[in-house]
Amino acid sequence: MNEKLQYASMLEIPVSTCSVTVKEVKKKSRRKKKVNPDLVKEQLISKVNSVQEEQALDVESAKELDTVQVEEEQAPLTQSVTVNSVKPPKKRSKLSIIGAQFMIIGVLIATIFLTNAFYPESGINVFMREVFGSGSEVESVDERLYGEFSPVIALDEGTSVSVKDGIMNITGESSVYSPCDGTVQSVTKEADGTFSIEILHSANFSTRLYGLEHVYVSNGTEVFFNIPVGYSSEGGASMCFYGEEGEVISDYQIVDNSVVWGV
Repeated sequence: MNEKLQYASMLEIPVSTCSVTVKEVKKKSRRKKKVNPDLVKEQLISKVNSVQEEQALDVESAKELDTVQVEEEQAPLTQSVTVNSVKPPKKRSKLSIIGAQFMIIGVLIATIFLTNAFYPESGINVFMREVFGSGSEVESVDERLYGEFSPVIALDEGTSVSVKDGIMNITGESSVYSPCDGTVQSVTKEADGTFSIEILHSANFSTRLYGLEHVYVSNGTEVFFNIPVGYSSEGGASMCFYGEEGEVISDYQIVDNSVVWGV
Protein backbone atom coordinates (compact mmCIF):
# COMPACT_ATOMS: atom_id res chain seq x y z
CA MET A 1 0.00 0.00 0.00
CA ASN A 2 1.12 3.52 -0.68
CA GLU A 3 2.53 5.60 2.31
CA LYS A 4 0.06 8.37 1.70
CA LEU A 5 -2.79 5.88 1.81
CA GLN A 6 -1.41 4.52 5.08
CA TYR A 7 -1.36 8.07 6.53
CA ALA A 8 -4.87 8.60 5.32
CA SER A 9 -6.01 5.36 7.01
CA MET A 10 -4.32 6.53 10.23
CA LEU A 11 -6.28 9.78 10.02
CA GLU A 12 -9.40 7.67 9.55
CA ILE A 13 -10.17 9.09 6.15
CA PRO A 14 -12.83 6.96 4.59
CA VAL A 15 -11.74 4.97 1.48
CA SER A 16 -14.28 4.49 -1.19
CA THR A 17 -14.41 1.34 -3.34
CA CYS A 18 -16.45 0.82 -6.33
CA SER A 19 -16.95 -1.61 -9.17
CA VAL A 20 -17.16 -0.40 -12.71
CA THR A 21 -19.29 -2.14 -15.31
CA VAL A 22 -18.92 -1.11 -18.87
CA LYS A 23 -21.84 -1.61 -21.13
CA GLU A 24 -21.07 -2.05 -24.69
CA VAL A 25 -22.88 0.23 -27.06
CA LYS A 26 -24.09 -1.45 -30.12
CA LYS A 27 -23.56 0.47 -33.24
CA LYS A 28 -24.74 -0.75 -36.51
CA SER A 29 -22.64 1.34 -38.76
CA ARG A 30 -19.35 1.16 -36.88
CA ARG A 31 -17.23 -1.53 -35.62
CA LYS A 32 -17.31 -2.19 -32.00
CA LYS A 33 -14.34 -0.82 -30.09
CA LYS A 34 -13.13 -3.06 -27.44
CA VAL A 35 -12.77 -1.52 -23.96
CA ASN A 36 -10.27 -2.87 -21.60
CA PRO A 37 -12.00 -3.09 -18.20
CA ASP A 38 -8.76 -3.33 -16.28
CA LEU A 39 -7.46 -0.11 -17.78
CA VAL A 40 -10.64 1.74 -16.91
CA LYS A 41 -10.57 0.39 -13.39
CA GLU A 42 -6.98 1.47 -13.03
CA GLN A 43 -7.73 5.00 -14.19
CA LEU A 44 -10.64 5.29 -11.82
CA ILE A 45 -8.66 4.04 -8.81
CA SER A 46 -5.84 6.40 -9.72
CA LYS A 47 -8.22 9.34 -9.84
CA VAL A 48 -9.82 8.41 -6.53
CA ASN A 49 -6.40 8.03 -4.87
CA SER A 50 -5.27 11.40 -6.12
CA VAL A 51 -8.39 13.02 -4.64
CA GLN A 52 -7.78 11.27 -1.30
CA GLU A 53 -4.15 12.33 -1.30
CA GLU A 54 -5.17 15.98 -1.81
CA GLN A 55 -7.66 15.72 1.07
CA ALA A 56 -4.96 14.20 3.31
CA LEU A 57 -2.56 16.98 2.41
CA ASP A 58 -5.22 19.58 3.19
CA VAL A 59 -5.91 18.02 6.60
CA GLU A 60 -2.19 17.85 7.44
CA SER A 61 -1.70 21.48 6.38
CA ALA A 62 -4.66 22.54 8.52
CA LYS A 63 -3.26 20.71 11.57
CA GLU A 64 0.15 22.27 11.09
CA LEU A 65 -1.46 25.69 10.79
CA ASP A 66 -3.48 25.14 14.00
CA THR A 67 -0.34 24.04 15.82
CA VAL A 68 1.53 27.16 14.76
CA GLN A 69 -1.36 29.42 15.84
CA VAL A 70 -1.59 27.74 19.26
CA GLU A 71 2.16 28.15 19.78
CA GLU A 72 1.95 31.81 18.82
CA GLU A 73 -0.93 32.37 21.26
CA GLN A 74 0.85 30.62 24.11
CA ALA A 75 4.15 32.34 23.55
CA PRO A 76 4.44 35.42 25.85
CA LEU A 77 4.50 38.71 24.06
CA THR A 78 7.60 40.51 25.13
CA GLN A 79 8.61 43.78 23.66
CA SER A 80 11.29 46.03 24.92
CA VAL A 81 10.70 49.71 24.53
CA THR A 82 13.45 52.17 25.21
CA VAL A 83 12.30 55.68 26.04
CA ASN A 84 14.84 58.40 25.85
CA SER A 85 13.69 61.46 27.80
CA VAL A 86 14.64 64.59 26.05
CA LYS A 87 14.63 67.73 28.15
CA PRO A 88 13.24 70.75 26.37
CA PRO A 89 15.70 73.56 26.04
CA LYS A 90 15.35 76.21 28.73
CA LYS A 91 13.76 79.38 27.53
CA ARG A 92 15.30 82.59 28.58
CA SER A 93 12.85 84.76 30.48
CA LYS A 94 12.34 88.01 28.71
CA LEU A 95 10.81 90.93 30.62
CA SER A 96 8.51 92.78 28.29
CA ILE A 97 8.00 96.51 28.36
CA ILE A 98 4.41 96.11 29.57
CA GLY A 99 5.54 93.84 32.41
CA ALA A 100 8.13 96.40 33.48
CA GLN A 101 5.50 99.14 33.47
CA PHE A 102 3.16 97.08 35.65
CA MET A 103 6.03 96.41 38.05
CA ILE A 104 6.83 100.13 38.35
CA ILE A 105 3.15 100.93 38.98
CA GLY A 106 2.99 98.29 41.71
CA VAL A 107 6.07 99.72 43.41
CA LEU A 108 4.58 103.24 43.31
CA ILE A 109 1.28 102.06 44.79
CA ALA A 110 3.08 100.22 47.59
CA THR A 111 5.19 103.33 48.31
CA ILE A 112 2.12 105.56 48.48
CA PHE A 113 0.32 103.10 50.78
CA LEU A 114 3.25 102.82 53.18
CA THR A 115 3.78 106.57 53.17
CA ASN A 116 0.13 107.24 53.96
CA ALA A 117 0.16 104.63 56.72
CA PHE A 118 3.30 105.77 58.55
CA TYR A 119 3.65 109.48 57.65
CA PRO A 120 0.28 111.28 57.83
CA GLU A 121 1.90 114.67 57.19
CA SER A 122 4.01 113.52 54.25
CA GLY A 123 4.05 115.46 50.99
CA ILE A 124 1.93 112.82 49.28
CA ASN A 125 -0.75 112.98 51.98
CA VAL A 126 -0.82 116.78 51.84
CA PHE A 127 -1.06 116.68 48.06
CA MET A 128 -3.88 114.10 48.16
CA ARG A 129 -5.79 116.17 50.72
CA GLU A 130 -5.42 119.31 48.64
CA VAL A 131 -6.49 117.61 45.43
CA PHE A 132 -9.25 115.33 46.68
CA GLY A 133 -10.21 117.19 49.83
CA SER A 134 -11.80 120.09 47.99
CA GLY A 135 -15.18 118.38 48.14
CA SER A 136 -15.03 117.77 51.88
CA GLU A 137 -16.95 119.91 54.32
CA VAL A 138 -15.17 123.08 55.36
CA GLU A 139 -15.55 123.93 59.02
CA SER A 140 -17.56 127.10 59.22
CA VAL A 141 -16.82 129.78 61.81
CA ASP A 142 -19.72 130.86 63.97
CA GLU A 143 -19.68 134.64 63.86
CA ARG A 144 -23.01 135.34 65.50
CA LEU A 145 -23.29 138.37 67.75
CA TYR A 146 -24.61 138.20 71.31
CA GLY A 147 -27.98 139.61 70.24
CA GLU A 148 -28.66 136.41 68.27
CA PHE A 149 -28.51 134.24 71.42
CA SER A 150 -31.14 133.68 74.10
CA PRO A 151 -29.24 132.89 77.33
CA VAL A 152 -31.01 131.16 80.22
CA ILE A 153 -29.88 131.47 83.85
CA ALA A 154 -30.57 128.12 85.57
CA LEU A 155 -30.77 128.33 89.36
CA ASP A 156 -31.27 125.74 92.06
CA GLU A 157 -33.79 126.21 94.84
CA GLY A 158 -32.66 128.57 97.57
CA THR A 159 -30.46 130.65 95.24
CA SER A 160 -30.94 134.10 93.77
CA VAL A 161 -29.28 136.33 91.18
CA SER A 162 -28.70 140.06 90.96
CA VAL A 163 -27.18 142.18 88.17
CA LYS A 164 -24.89 145.20 88.56
CA ASP A 165 -22.87 146.78 85.72
CA GLY A 166 -23.36 143.68 83.63
CA ILE A 167 -22.08 141.29 86.32
CA MET A 168 -24.48 138.72 87.76
CA ASN A 169 -23.99 137.62 91.34
CA ILE A 170 -25.41 134.21 92.27
CA THR A 171 -25.90 133.74 96.00
CA GLY A 172 -26.38 130.49 97.81
CA GLU A 173 -24.93 127.04 97.49
CA SER A 174 -25.86 125.57 94.11
CA SER A 175 -24.75 124.08 90.81
CA VAL A 176 -23.69 126.48 88.11
CA TYR A 177 -24.74 126.16 84.44
CA SER A 178 -23.63 127.69 81.16
CA PRO A 179 -26.23 130.19 79.87
CA CYS A 180 -25.89 128.81 76.28
CA ASP A 181 -24.37 125.84 74.52
CA GLY A 182 -20.70 126.28 73.76
CA THR A 183 -17.15 125.00 74.19
CA VAL A 184 -14.86 125.51 77.18
CA GLN A 185 -12.09 127.90 76.17
CA SER A 186 -10.12 127.78 79.42
CA VAL A 187 -10.27 126.63 83.05
CA THR A 188 -8.20 128.69 85.52
CA LYS A 189 -7.51 128.27 89.22
CA GLU A 190 -7.39 131.64 90.97
CA ALA A 191 -5.17 132.73 93.86
CA ASP A 192 -7.94 132.28 96.44
CA GLY A 193 -8.37 128.61 95.42
CA THR A 194 -11.55 129.08 93.41
CA PHE A 195 -11.91 128.32 89.69
CA SER A 196 -12.96 130.39 86.71
CA ILE A 197 -14.28 129.07 83.38
CA GLU A 198 -14.45 130.85 80.02
CA ILE A 199 -17.03 129.42 77.60
CA LEU A 200 -17.01 130.34 73.91
CA HIS A 201 -20.46 130.50 72.26
CA SER A 202 -19.31 132.05 68.98
CA ALA A 203 -16.39 134.05 67.66
CA ASN A 204 -18.09 137.24 68.94
CA PHE A 205 -19.80 136.09 72.13
CA SER A 206 -18.55 134.34 75.30
CA THR A 207 -19.35 133.86 78.99
CA ARG A 208 -17.11 133.90 82.05
CA LEU A 209 -17.95 132.09 85.30
CA TYR A 210 -15.75 132.61 88.37
CA GLY A 211 -15.76 131.97 92.12
CA LEU A 212 -16.51 128.22 91.62
CA GLU A 213 -15.47 125.80 94.31
CA HIS A 214 -15.50 122.80 91.93
CA VAL A 215 -15.47 122.43 88.13
CA TYR A 216 -16.69 119.48 86.08
CA VAL A 217 -15.16 120.37 82.70
CA SER A 218 -11.78 120.94 81.09
CA ASN A 219 -10.36 122.79 78.06
CA GLY A 220 -12.15 121.85 74.85
CA THR A 221 -15.18 120.30 76.57
CA GLU A 222 -18.51 120.86 74.83
CA VAL A 223 -21.09 122.20 77.31
CA PHE A 224 -24.90 122.60 77.29
CA PHE A 225 -27.21 125.04 79.06
CA ASN A 226 -28.98 122.30 81.06
CA ILE A 227 -25.89 120.44 82.34
CA PRO A 228 -23.88 121.91 85.25
CA VAL A 229 -20.28 122.90 84.63
CA GLY A 230 -19.32 123.55 88.28
CA TYR A 231 -20.42 124.07 91.83
CA SER A 232 -20.45 127.14 94.08
CA SER A 233 -20.40 127.20 97.87
CA GLU A 234 -22.42 129.46 100.14
CA GLY A 235 -20.19 132.36 99.09
CA GLY A 236 -21.80 132.23 95.67
CA ALA A 237 -20.38 132.72 92.17
CA SER A 238 -20.37 135.43 89.49
CA MET A 239 -21.10 135.51 85.74
CA CYS A 240 -20.65 138.03 82.94
CA PHE A 241 -20.88 138.23 79.12
CA TYR A 242 -18.25 139.44 76.64
CA GLY A 243 -18.92 140.90 73.22
CA GLU A 244 -17.01 140.96 69.93
CA GLU A 245 -14.46 143.53 71.13
CA GLY A 246 -13.87 141.71 74.43
CA GLU A 247 -15.94 144.22 76.39
CA VAL A 248 -18.34 143.32 79.20
CA ILE A 249 -21.93 143.40 77.99
CA SER A 250 -24.15 145.29 80.42
CA ASP A 251 -27.19 146.21 78.33
CA TYR A 252 -29.56 143.40 79.33
CA GLN A 253 -32.11 142.37 81.95
CA ILE A 254 -33.09 139.03 83.52
CA VAL A 255 -36.77 138.22 83.22
CA ASP A 256 -38.01 134.84 84.50
CA ASN A 257 -34.44 133.52 84.52
CA SER A 258 -34.00 134.48 80.84
CA VAL A 259 -31.70 137.23 79.51
CA VAL A 260 -33.42 140.01 77.61
CA TRP A 261 -31.06 142.19 75.60
CA GLY A 262 -31.54 145.94 75.66
CA VAL A 263 -32.88 147.57 72.53
